[in-house]
Formats: sequence, C-alpha cells, structure tokens
Amino acid sequence: MSRRRLVGLKNLPVRFIACPTQREPDGLAMSSRNMRLDPAQRALAPRIYETLLWMREHDHAGRTGGLIRQATEKLEAAGLRVDYVAITNPDTLDALEMLEEGEPAQALVAAFLGEVRLIDNESL
Repeated sequence: MSRRRLVGLKNLPVRFIACPTQREPDGLAMSSRNMRLDPAQRALAPRIYETLLWMREHDHAGRTGGLIRQATEKLEAAGLRVDYVAITNPDTLDALEMLEEGEPAQALVAAFLGEVRLIDNESL
C-alpha cells in the first residue's frame, strides 16, 4: 500500500507531498547511508541510478519480467548484491506484470554494497 493511500484510508492528519529525489552530481540518491560507503563502493553506487535510467529507456509495452531480469543482471555485473528490482503502479505500489503504453509505472531498486543497503526509484 502506498503512503498516500495509507494516509487516506487511516484519515491521518498529515499531507503527503511527493517531490523529486535529491541527487549527488553523479546521480546517486542523497542519503546519510552514503557516508558508510568506502571509496570503491561509493564509486559503484551510481550504477543504481544508471540502471534505473536504462530501465526507463527500455520500458516498452509488454511483460516486465525481462526488463527486471536484465536490470538485476546489470547491477550484479557491476558488483552490487541485489535485494530487489521491481516495476510497480506508482499509486498503489502493486507489482506490474505488464507495461501498457502510456500507463504510469515506477521502477524500484534496493541493493547492497557491502553492508550498506541503498534504495532508489524512478518513473518509467
């Protein structure tokens, strides 16, 4: 369930405001976790965002399994230990098995460099 939907269902007294991810100059999503990366890991970390951008370029209508598999392989080949790669509905975060032309989708990645778990996402 998305945060926005949870807020609505629970009638919580908060307002959900989506905003763009703040990024380092090389594309890595800004996070306090980045300080825990050694120099070699920090040099590899932008591969997550590069892979998300690659997914956006290759998000043709059809089944999502191949795109997810290829993105996972790209991350693993770069030296990351992948927790998950997913393509979801951006409102519900339900996994999408098919990409439909013109329909919104969100690519999500969680991967480890050493003991540091990095997460990122990008609209497709």
